[in-house]
Amino acid sequence: SIRRGPTIAFAAAMIAVVVGFGFLSSRRLVVFQDELVLWQDAKVHQPHNPRVWINLGTQFASRDQLPEAITHFQEAVRLNPESHNAHYNLARALEDSQRPQEAINHYRAASILRPKDAATHYNLARLLEAARSPQQAIKHYRLAIDAHPDFSAAHTNLGLLLLDFGRTQEAIEAFEVAVRLQADLPNYLNLILAYSQEARIADATLTVEKALALARAEGNNRLADRLEVALKQLRAQSN
Repeated sequence: SIRRGPTIAFAAAMIAVVVGFGFLSSRRLVVFQDELVLWQDAKVHQPHNPRVWINLGTQFASRDQLPEAITHFQEAVRLNPESHNAHYNLARALEDSQRPQEAINHYRAASILRPKDAATHYNLARLLEAARSPQQAIKHYRLAIDAHPDFSAAHTNLGLLLLDFGRTQEAIEAFEVAVRLQADLPNYLNLILAYSQEARIADATLTVEKALALARAEGNNRLADRLEVALKQLRAQSN
């Protein structure tokens, strides 16, 4: 059986010691019950500590209080312009506030400060793609993959951009990795499209068969019916 008695007794003794010797005031015992209040209290005592401002910003962001989060992340950046976390969190809050160009600027700063951080490059690539800077987006998707080779979404997005530029073979390579990492219907469909554009009928047929089985298993009968039609067409072409 599990013996709890000594542990409980020890915990009670430690609480008595802490309170008895005044290591924690009664006010601070209450403070520790809420992280937001905790970090607001810390800001009073450590107003020049950027980590405190980042943690406060994170608490506000988690509560969808974005203006307050941005203000705190901006102060963290001011206090420590070399902080990757400050720039990254500020960029996320700015992006969520529909301020993409400012977010791009801070993702860029974060990517310079921590060049091997996959999430930073990925988020920067997404915004650059939306801002119609596809070549820069491709660069940062590749950097995200270099930092984290198993980043399925980065492979997928890279493949879609390459496909837009007619670089179909490179797109196929990206989609094949994405499917290996995450064999879901969107990745299968992207790969089928790319194979079809390269007239790789055998590869397209095999991939349609896998996608069809998955669609049936997931109960996506409408897509499954369409894949059945595509499969018949591919088999007819191969004969």
